[in-house]
Amino acid sequence: MVGALKVNRNAQTIFIHQKEPRKWRRIDKLFRAAKRQAPWKSLNITGGDKRRRRFRTRRIEGYLKGLTSRVTLICSEKKSKGRKYLVCTNTNVSTRAIILGYQLRWTIELFHRAVKNSYGLQDAGVKEFDSLVSHVHWVYCAYLMSRKKSGQALGIERKSSTCPVFQIPHIRR
Repeated sequence: MVGALKVNRNAQTIFIHQKEPRKWRRIDKLFRAAKRQAPWKSLNITGGDKRRRRFRTRRIEGYLKGLTSRVTLICSEKKSKGRKYLVCTNTNVSTRAIILGYQLRWTIELFHRAVKNSYGLQDAGVKEFDSLVSHVHWVYCAYLMSRKKSGQALGIERKSSTCPVFQIPHIRR
């Protein structure tokens, strides 16, 4: 799992956990205190739009307050965007993969926000589960119909083949 952390979330490094298991620090203060343990490293990532993005990252393995398992904590900094604090529950994953995973997750969050705000996904006043499934499928079809690719709208033939409503069997009422 990859996720973002608020600045006031408490965490600790493995070293601190072994010496003083009850001493927790805010995530921003933890990274400030662990300068030697986690030096800044530059990371270049090429996105889907072929632009290179440069990040400065720091990586610490430790614990989050409220979780019992070990996690990877990442402090990512972009010049104009400020700092983001990320967490990954799999400690074997590289820093690059964590940042790419978070970028993908963020695009999904933006998609869900757009679908809820513009297409009425949350306004399904239905009683039956099958009706809810149909509502979700029609909302996603409306999103696909309005989406534009490379400045031109997709044709109805291509949209109907990618729309999940046309790929499921008819639901009996």
